[in-house]
Amino acid sequence: MSVPLSVDDCLADILGRLKPHPAYDHLLLEALGLTADRDVLAPRAIPEVDGAAVDGFAVRAIDTQAASAATPVVLAVQTGAVVPGSCVPIAAGSPMPAGSDAVVAGGGGGAELSIAAPVYSGHLVKRAGDDLAKGDLVLAQGDLVGPRDVGLLAGLGIEQVSVAPRPRVVVISTGAELVEPGKGAGAGEIHDANSYLLAATVRAAGGIAYRVQVPSDDPAVFAEVLDDQLVRADAVVTTSGNLDVVGAALRREPGLRFRELAMHPGPTLGYGFMGPESTPIFALPADPVAASISFAVFVAPALRRLTGRSPEMRPLFRAQLTEDLASTLGKRHYVCADFVSDAQGARVQPTGSGGDTVASLAAANALIMLREDVALAKAGEPVPIILLDRDY
Repeated sequence: MSVPLSVDDCLADILGRLKPHPAYDHLLLEALGLTADRDVLAPRAIPEVDGAAVDGFAVRAIDTQAASAATPVVLAVQTGAVVPGSCVPIAAGSPMPAGSDAVVAGGGGGAELSIAAPVYSGHLVKRAGDDLAKGDLVLAQGDLVGPRDVGLLAGLGIEQVSVAPRPRVVVISTGAELVEPGKGAGAGEIHDANSYLLAATVRAAGGIAYRVQVPSDDPAVFAEVLDDQLVRADAVVTTSGNLDVVGAALRREPGLRFRELAMHPGPTLGYGFMGPESTPIFALPADPVAASISFAVFVAPALRRLTGRSPEMRPLFRAQLTEDLASTLGKRHYVCADFVSDAQGARVQPTGSGGDTVASLAAANALIMLREDVALAKAGEPVPIILLDRDY
């Protein structure tokens, strides 16, 4: 009997066989949520010239030095350049007119401006380069392009940024018992939850999901569909209630292996490469909870490796367990759970009663992780958890 492979060794084997996809230029909105492949430097300063920090009047500071509440200085309001004894209305962010070196806050019409206190040169002036100097780093290699980055890059006149593309993931569920949601399920039939769950998870992870259902237990039918789908896939994820169907099609591939894992749920995993482009493929368990957890543990890090995102694995946090939780020595145990952090501290409670179900998975925002050397975690103890609904 073969020794089950540890979760860590399995993940290391998967990641060690993957390389990030080549990056290319994407338009800004298309790059949102993707990883910068190289540093981006500011091609110009922001602001490029001195400008007003607030709405008001551009003045010569020297003209205001004698101003006081008792004897205010009165300046003529005009347009164009500022000359001695005059001022020019200005909006926040507008370039300073020639001749001015300060801004007096305020508004209103009239031909004259009364100033009751002196201002210094540079008062309420935003200097050129105050936000960014030309050549400053605005996006570092490895950074995730977020909405505010898009705004900054657009403001600098940058139209495109080099990023690795979103991974295209084909999710294939197979089994003669499968029917689509919206259709009635007869005797021996079940609605196809897995392909919807996994395709939605791919989208939530920033990938492009293609969902394919194969309502057949014929390995040849599955193999034909799989071959057809490789042309549009950067990765393939399969799930089947009959592992023999998937196994018969995949074991022909020398680069693919099925491994028994020291893990619960999800005691088996098939993974490897196939096709002319050596497309990575993952054969996940049929149980929806096991499939979802296997995706989080193995597939999600692989997709992040393909897009150059780091960290590749979700970070571990710790929270106080609300009830006793048993595990099996020698296996890493993942439990669907609800995490709460408030004034009473960080707490985590299993969402299932007696076992994980699709309902307990839907109610979960975290996974409790019990390591291989833990047989019982007691209520009140801190346990490692993975937060599911947060980007990382």
